[in-house]
Amino acid sequence: MKIKVKSKGVSLRRVNIVMLIVALVATAALVGAMQWTSYLYDKAHKTTQDALGWRGEAHLMIDATDYLTEQMRSFAITGDREYLDNYIEEVNVTKRRERAIKAIEEVDSDSPAYDELCKAMDKSFELIEMECYAARLTIEARGYDISEYPEEIQQVTLSAEDAVMTPEQKENAAEELLFGDKYQDIKEEVTVDGHKCIDIIEDDMFEEQNRLAKRLHNHVLIEHILTFIYIAVLLIIVLINRELVIKPLKNLVKKIREGQNAEEEGAYEVRFVTKAYNLMFNTNLQNKEKVSYDATHDKLTGLYNREGYDFLVKNVDIETTSLLILNVDNYKKVVDNNGSDFGDKVLYWASGIIFRSFRSQDYVCRLEEDEFAVVMINSGPEHKELITSKVERINEALSKPENNLAPVSVSVGVAFGEGRINFTEVFKQADKALEKAKNNGKKAVVFSKD
Repeated sequence: MKIKVKSKGVSLRRVNIVMLIVALVATAALVGAMQWTSYLYDKAHKTTQDALGWRGEAHLMIDATDYLTEQMRSFAITGDREYLDNYIEEVNVTKRRERAIKAIEEVDSDSPAYDELCKAMDKSFELIEMECYAARLTIEARGYDISEYPEEIQQVTLSAEDAVMTPEQKENAAEELLFGDKYQDIKEEVTVDGHKCIDIIEDDMFEEQNRLAKRLHNHVLIEHILTFIYIAVLLIIVLINRELVIKPLKNLVKKIREGQNAEEEGAYEVRFVTKAYNLMFNTNLQNKEKVSYDATHDKLTGLYNREGYDFLVKNVDIETTSLLILNVDNYKKVVDNNGSDFGDKVLYWASGIIFRSFRSQDYVCRLEEDEFAVVMINSGPEHKELITSKVERINEALSKPENNLAPVSVSVGVAFGEGRINFTEVFKQADKALEKAKNNGKKAVVFSKD
């Protein structure tokens, strides 16, 4: 595997696809971690805000109870109707105690905090009964018209004992009721239960905050790790591009400026460009050195000779090339029966048919007396049927000689450069296929992998 990578080069397209996938995965992981961290932060913030809100609502129970006590005591002492109106407005309109109960009930009616607040509410209702009774005593003691007061006060019925008391006694009874030990004990219970509710809310809040803080810390750590991984991926992409593209291209530019052959290195695509440059450079160099046509071409057929063939195969892309080796069947018999001059005419005629059967971009070579090679550019296993068809047309044409020449045929061996390390191996495979074709009765085409 190392030899293949060194020879062919790593495909830049594949590298970019892999690195793109890695980068996308790292990006998705990082974005996911950031979103999850943001979610935990928002959750922690909401938990704190909710707990503070619930604590505030619990304080309302205590504050509202204190407010009702203050207003009713002021009414009992002064008899000022304004204090009683304030009291009734709090009970029937403002309803801070009920709001506190509802706020916590909507969140978790099964929580201990809700139970404690309900206990406080029950005690607060006991205080309201005592306060309304004290208000009735105060109204009657001061001789106010009871019909002008709220229904809650009108519905209060004094005991037989209290009903017969003097106004002064009723005033004293009202004050004693609002300032007495029983009232104070119940009011203290309301406060205690309210603070218990607050303590539970705060404990739950701190516990949830600590839990979320640990999770948030872990996710921030993961986010940092993913950030480092993302940075590492970017650095790797930069380094890979430097080694596979930038550095080889700089070396290629340097060699072009120096007028020298460039070393094939880097990605497959860069190597392909380098190989194309070397081919053009060497072709140009041959022109500059005035290499004669005869040095690379066969004198009889005008095709490339063995030296031309060797030059060509060193500068073509092996993986996208097919090699055909053709042998003229029974050529020695033709020469033996008709002479070498006649044989040369047959070869010249046959070489023309072979040359015209392939594309202008393909290279047709005469390797030996009756052996030819065709280097097909941009060709592979997908062209098997096309190659077979070409060979059949060649043999059909060779079976109809011109100018009284002898009919001949060709046997063909084919090998593909796909996955090959060098052209020597490709030639060996094509030559073996040619031997099979000749042993199978000649006038046939055999592919190396069949």
